[in-house]
Amino acid sequence: MTAPSAFARELGLRYPIVQGPMNGASPPALAVAVSNAGALGSCAAALFSPAVILERVQQIRAQTTAPFNINLFLLDEQHPDLAELKRAQHLLRPFREALGLSEPPIPTQFAENNRDQIAALLEAAPPVASFT
Repeated sequence: MTAPSAFARELGLRYPIVQGPMNGASPPALAVAVSNAGALGSCAAALFSPAVILERVQQIRAQTTAPFNINLFLLDEQHPDLAELKRAQHLLRPFREALGLSEPPIPTQFAENNRDQIAALLEAAPPVASFT
């Protein structure tokens, strides 16, 4: 193996590997396992409320003393108008019908408030934070 990078050395990683933070596929247990193995474990938090971000960081900290990463999206708030939402429902109708799915209600929230997520991230102060 090649010599560790400055990034790996700074964090005290055994391996210069960063586990990719994948929404829906990077639970705390995976981040803990990767970090405990000597690489940088990551937990994707873009879909989490601020309270869940704080909880996940606590879960990871309870299981490892190694560095880990929390990843967020950087997004503008989304506020589609009702006409856009109705058009999307109309375009998706044939797929729902083919799958035997009923039409869902129009959502009232489209993403977590990014500013609140970042505030939670600052409060939790994970060893590493990354952004998409």
